[in-house]
Amino acid sequence: MEQALMWEKLLEAQFLGWKFTILRTLLIIPTAIVMGFLGETILDKWEGVPVTVTANKMAEDEILIGEEVIKELDGEFNLRKIEADKIISQALHCVEFTIMGDILEKNIPLKLAELSSQYGYNIVKLKIDTPSVRLSTDKKCPSRAKFILASKTSEHIPTHLNKVRDLLKENDIVVVEEKKLSRIQLVRKS
Repeated sequence: MEQALMWEKLLEAQFLGWKFTILRTLLIIPTAIVMGFLGETILDKWEGVPVTVTANKMAEDEILIGEEVIKELDGEFNLRKIEADKIISQALHCVEFTIMGDILEKNIPLKLAELSSQYGYNIVKLKIDTPSVRLSTDKKCPSRAKFILASKTSEHIPTHLNKVRDLLKENDIVVVEEKKLSRIQLVRKS
C-alpha cells in the first residue's frame, strides 16, 4: 500500500511538478481532519432526531404503485388481445396447437415468432398454462401451452405447418393436439 502511494506521488510529481504535489499533500491532511470533525459534529446533532415511518403510509404507497402496475399490464394485455383478434379475423386459415414440454426453458415462444416472421404467418394467442417445475428428484413437470397459427393465404399452409412441427420436434416439444379452427370457433374464442 505504501509502495503504491509512493509510486502515485512520483507519477504526480513527474506530470504536475514537485511544488504542486507537496502543496496538495500538505493541504489534504488538514482538510481531511477538519471534514472528519465537522461530520462527527453534524452526526452527533442528528443522532437524537427520531424518524417516523408509519406502516399505513408504506402500505398505501405500495398499493398505489401496485395498482398503477396492474393498470399498465391490463392495458398492454388488452392491446395484444385486440391485435390478436384482428389478425385472426383477417386470416383465411387458422390452426390451434396444444403443446407440452420445456416450452420456456427451450425458448419456444421466441423461436416460433422468428419462424413466423420468416414465412409470413402469425403466431397469436400464445398461452402457457403451467410453467415447468423442476422437482428435487431432477424430474421435470412439463409446461403446457396453446397458440394459434394464423395465415392470410391458404397456399403455403402445409409448408407452414410442417415448419412449426419440425421446430417443435427438434426441441422435444410434444404436440398434444392440432386442430383447424372454423370461423364459428374463432368468433367464440374472441
